[in-house]
Amino acid sequence: MFSHKESVIGALGACYANYTLVGLPVLFSVFGEASTLPAFLIISLHGAIFLTLATLVIEYDAKGSVSVLQTTFNTLSNALKNPIVASLLVGVLYNMSGFGFFSPLADMFAHITHAVIPLSLFLIGAQMASFRLRGRIAPAIYLASLKNLLHPAIVWIIFSFIDGIDPFWEKIAICMAAVPVGINMLMFANQKQTSIDLASTTIFISIAS
Repeated sequence: MFSHKESVIGALGACYANYTLVGLPVLFSVFGEASTLPAFLIISLHGAIFLTLATLVIEYDAKGSVSVLQTTFNTLSNALKNPIVASLLVGVLYNMSGFGFFSPLADMFAHITHAVIPLSLFLIGAQMASFRLRGRIAPAIYLASLKNLLHPAIVWIIFSFIDGIDPFWEKIAICMAAVPVGINMLMFANQKQTSIDLASTTIFISIAS
């Protein structure tokens, strides 16, 4: 069903979600600000781990050999250029500094947070308009099912065998696992010039379902 490169793109889609536009607004509306820490930990770690692994496998397939250290460095450098990851790091560093916000600035941020959910819904609609069913319907449905159904099921099963984890964190992890396929699948496919039609169709079906 899949070539080697398509398998890498598909694997990325089956485990990497649309956290920013779908996951975070849903979590904030259901669980409140308490979901911020576990959610942002998942987002920051997923990008570094899965994009690095996908890049390593793709480059090894193309060259027959690969410098793990150099590829990891390049991938992490690209991840730091991502505005989401960069803003998370800046926020963590600022929080560790112990400086607070001036009251007017804090009030402004508080008002901005109220617009997160409606703005995210608008952006999801705009994002959907950019995706098309470009063929590869059957494999796309398969990959979307892995992400939307199997991924959260696996997370739930893993947590059922682990003791001592805060149930609240378990809920956050399972909810994040159930978020549909993220746009990074298509970005990675475009970057590697492979499986673009599969990525676009998978994202469309995953979000629509």
